[in-house]
Amino acid sequence: YDCHGVYSGSAIVEDEKLHLFFTGNIKMDGDYDYINNGRQASTLHVESEDGVHFSAKEVAVDYRNYPEDYTQHVRDPKVWKDGADYFMALGGRKKNDQGAVLIYKSEDLKNWDYDKEITTEEPFGYMWECPDLFEIDGEQALSISPQGLEREEYRFQNIYQSGYFLLKEDKINVKEFQEWDMGFDFYAPQTFEDAKGRRILIGWMGLPDVEEEYTNPTAKDEGWQHCLTVPRQLTRDGDRLLQNPVAELAALRGTAHDLPDGETVSAAPCFDLLAAPAGNFTLTVADGVQLDYCEADRSCTLYFTNAAMAYGRTSRHVVLDAPCRRLRVVGDASSLEVFLNDGAAVLSTRYYPAPGPAALCLTGCCGTLYEITL
Repeated sequence: YDCHGVYSGSAIVEDEKLHLFFTGNIKMDGDYDYINNGRQASTLHVESEDGVHFSAKEVAVDYRNYPEDYTQHVRDPKVWKDGADYFMALGGRKKNDQGAVLIYKSEDLKNWDYDKEITTEEPFGYMWECPDLFEIDGEQALSISPQGLEREEYRFQNIYQSGYFLLKEDKINVKEFQEWDMGFDFYAPQTFEDAKGRRILIGWMGLPDVEEEYTNPTAKDEGWQHCLTVPRQLTRDGDRLLQNPVAELAALRGTAHDLPDGETVSAAPCFDLLAAPAGNFTLTVADGVQLDYCEADRSCTLYFTNAAMAYGRTSRHVVLDAPCRRLRVVGDASSLEVFLNDGAAVLSTRYYPAPGPAALCLTGCCGTLYEITL
């Protein structure tokens, strides 16, 4: 069922057993378009009592049983429990090239029945990957990674996007879509509810099929590709979801440095920067990445001034709904995550500075810089 690899899925624990659901992929030899024919993509299920040894694969939803108006691109099951029933969201591509999510329902995690479809009134991308349907503050949110959106200067700046709808009904308006992250490197986020009742989001800090524009030296030189964002707690602010690093990240803070206006401070390459701007500001990181904010139009631009650490990355933009009064930047050895106004807007990117301390300069306001120690 998965002789040509698998697509992503999810796991759920019930009765001391770990249940994994994922998409098994088969591509047949021949002259096929692999959209409407030549592909088999069934939802598979395995169990484990120890997380090491797994049962034989079972077919949870056979590829032949998806609705007839769908192509053979159906994948990425997300499974959760609501009351006594289990639900599964699957991302799909319809035959009219419209993205959608299929919802299935089960009483035992083994027998699944089609429940409903969630899509937009008009096509919004041709394929919705990595769906995630969850509740936050009493309202349902649907996270998707739509393929096929037309790129714009201030929206949909990547080849593939990730964002969410706050659902009021199963038919949703494309104008209500909000992007999770406006940076270069963010895709396929998933959320979970932790033991404290918090809704936590983690994204893949990388994008597929972007090699013609930008890349990562680690893939070629070190044999690994991409990384994950820091875990982000989601909270609701009206019709928007805010993202902020989980509180546990503060436990990793070490030495604190004042970051005076206009002065350069050298710190560890892993850092947590906090500031409260009151107008225009500029942040420079490692003499190669710059973040500019303009109070007049509330625009923020993240761009590279050193091509040697960008590997093809240029600039990304966001226009804020309100003046920027809070700035937080979490830096790792090869990544930056920028949180504006308590995570009302976020920009994430990979970058590749020279090894050693990172030089930071904040002009237009003061800040506090914490070194992160692991």
